[in-house]
Amino acid sequence: MTSWNPNVKLDKIPYSVRAAQAVLQYGVGAMVDFSDQTLLTAAPETWQEWQRIDDERFAKALGVNFFALPTKISYSRFPEWYFCPKCRKFQPIEKWISEYKKSKPDACKSNPDMVKSACCDQDLVVARIVTVCEAGHINDFPWIQWVHRKNTESVCQNSLLYFKTSSSGTEGLEGLYISCDCGAYSTLKGAFDKGCFAKLDKDLNKKMFLCTGNHPHSNIKEECSFYPRTMQRGSSSVYFPLVYSSLVIPPYADKLNRDIEKSNNFIECEVTLKKTQPESENILKNCFEKWLEQIANEIDFPAADVRPILKRKWFDKTTDKADVGSSDYKREEYMALSGKVSAPSGMSGDFSRENIDKEEFGNQLSPHIKAVALIDKVRVVNALVGFSRINPVSRKTDKGFVDIKNKETPWYPAYEVRGEGIFIEFEQDDIDEWVSNNDMVRQRAKELDNNYKKSFIAPSYQRHVTSKFLLL
Repeated sequence: MTSWNPNVKLDKIPYSVRAAQAVLQYGVGAMVDFSDQTLLTAAPETWQEWQRIDDERFAKALGVNFFALPTKISYSRFPEWYFCPKCRKFQPIEKWISEYKKSKPDACKSNPDMVKSACCDQDLVVARIVTVCEAGHINDFPWIQWVHRKNTESVCQNSLLYFKTSSSGTEGLEGLYISCDCGAYSTLKGAFDKGCFAKLDKDLNKKMFLCTGNHPHSNIKEECSFYPRTMQRGSSSVYFPLVYSSLVIPPYADKLNRDIEKSNNFIECEVTLKKTQPESENILKNCFEKWLEQIANEIDFPAADVRPILKRKWFDKTTDKADVGSSDYKREEYMALSGKVSAPSGMSGDFSRENIDKEEFGNQLSPHIKAVALIDKVRVVNALVGFSRINPVSRKTDKGFVDIKNKETPWYPAYEVRGEGIFIEFEQDDIDEWVSNNDMVRQRAKELDNNYKKSFIAPSYQRHVTSKFLLL
């Protein structure tokens, strides 16, 4: 296994994507089609600038210290195969760059992003297809092996390929073919067939088409036993981001909690604790009183008020590595939205709730509604923790999940949304009575639940279809 090389120089070309896009559809491991080339978002460790986002409850559950809003991120070059639309020569980008530098000494000035051909001075065109596997790897299509698959005994060591379209008017994959200067050629017919690579290796009695285990986002290659599948690079099945969302609720949303997280002394303490692992616990015990005084003085709050918050942050391990998709985690949010847990007076911070008297609505509300509340202020943090390919995943433990960061990186990419809303709570007893009095509804829910469990999506999105689920 090779690791990311921090000395690799990525192209310093400015491109623009929204911060939310860099966490969602264009997150780490996803390809982005820019105007002149296609790039793949690189791992967080390579990012140059970001803004810190704090959510203590969420961070502890995911095993990080904080989150980061991307402001200046890095990209890897992928796919690597490009062809010249004029002469149709087809080769990896590193060969195009080498040729361009040799023929044009001023290449860095006239063509800084290296997306022109030296032979024809034409803008290069990136390959439209890639291969992906169930383990989350993504690779360039095996162009050289595919062209020579009919005569594997004489695969060219220095193949020069050409990507052409049929002049006979043949449509579809049969009208696209690749040829080698050695005389070998092949159309793309059958390249998208499921299991085509496994069948080829079986027929050839070789292992030419196994996945090469490429993770271009982190510049890592792993051994892989899967056979990949061919896909259009823009296919939705190439990239499924796993994004978790969490409400910032009391007491984590309190103003004092927020002031502590934004203080310079607190951030410096967090960095120190991260660098000094595994001795950080002893250092924390020895330095806690000193750090408490420094942080309290900086934010101008009594140390007695700051103490319980710092103890919760640094000593309370009850919320560490919690399942953010579990009902227990969501129940805490329900308790805050329903008013069962509230912020101290004058300390609302990022969360504010106001009860609404049902009587104000007269008969306009359903009798089955228990309460209505106005959520004046709420902050939601959305964090990208990983991705999968071919099949979506709903948890980090699911097969095919790829974590986007190194274990040492103390944050996940994220963005936050601030807003307001209305919280409506139903009468639980009324719902239970409705379910018990409607046998047809229960039978229908059971039937749908059985069908769902048999569906292809069930392993990725575990869900129990109930009568209450149908009601909602």
